[in-house]
Amino acid sequence: MTAHKEIAAPAVASAGPDRIPQLYAVLAVVEQMAPDQPDTMDVPDETALCRALENLPGIAKQEFDRVADETADAATAGAQALLGKGADASAAAAELARYLRRQIVRLGRFVGI
Repeated sequence: MTAHKEIAAPAVASAGPDRIPQLYAVLAVVEQMAPDQPDTMDVPDETALCRALENLPGIAKQEFDRVADETADAATAGAQALLGKGADASAAAAELARYLRRQIVRLGRFVGI
């Protein structure tokens, strides 16, 4: 009789949950750069999003983490590029804010909120 060893997936550090506060912080900064945004989209509550993430099953959580990580990286780079540009950056900041809101809503849908 042959013994079977279980194959375990390698442990991967999950940065997604840590990225949620970062996304909301970047959104707040970017919204200050573009104060006159007529078409704002409501985003899920940050605390509710963090709580709902705790109950997300494995593969869905991996996808959530991937989207959260990619969004946070792109948004942070975009916001850093806009800092110090003044009024010249307001159109780009408004576009970045729209992108961030869409992605946060998308993350909310992952967790059912």
